[in-house]
Amino acid sequence: MAENASQIIKDSENINLTSAVNARLLRDTRNKQFIPDSGSRNSFSVRHAGGWLGGDAEFTKVEGTSSWFFPIIWKSVFHVKGAIGQAFTDDDAKLPVYERYYLGGMNSIRGFPSASISPLDPVTGEKIGGDKMWYANIAVQFPLLEEAGLHGEVFTDFGNVYAVEDNWDFSDYKKTAGIGFLWMSPMGPIRLAWGFNLDQQPGEDNSNWDFTMGGAF
Repeated sequence: MAENASQIIKDSENINLTSAVNARLLRDTRNKQFIPDSGSRNSFSVRHAGGWLGGDAEFTKVEGTSSWFFPIIWKSVFHVKGAIGQAFTDDDAKLPVYERYYLGGMNSIRGFPSASISPLDPVTGEKIGGDKMWYANIAVQFPLLEEAGLHGEVFTDFGNVYAVEDNWDFSDYKKTAGIGFLWMSPMGPIRLAWGFNLDQQPGEDNSNWDFTMGGAF
């Protein structure tokens, strides 16, 4: 590791063992896993590390997500999703940098590269993650070649990650808009999206493509 690396990253180098338990409540009423047109998927999870479990890391992460689908005109579907999470710890040095929050990419805020939305170390400028995050997706999905399982969508995404020393500030967030394609291909679900940064800041891309195969959303 470089000698001038962020102290947060250096502290994480000393965390060799994370002993944790996870618990999650999930309710899924979607009529299909990929490109559903009705129902919802809601989850609440807790991940606890350290304390009576031992290990070098000590934190508790609490997260919730809610995703809803509503049929509208011309076989189109209105989709809205929200997610929020926070990590709690009595010692910031025991919250590993890889357990902190980062946003960006197909499954959070499209238009930003994966894990690119993050607080920066004020000294080194490195991305060090945050202990608080939220994001929301709003989209309209519609059939393009229904027989082939190809759908399009227009969307807007927004949200942010906040540093350990900062408070929640829902007026400070990243926002994007774009178009995407969803295809139930013979190889499985495929998603392609192009997102445009609606409030580009220094050092940020003005747009990005993203591509994934498989998985739920």
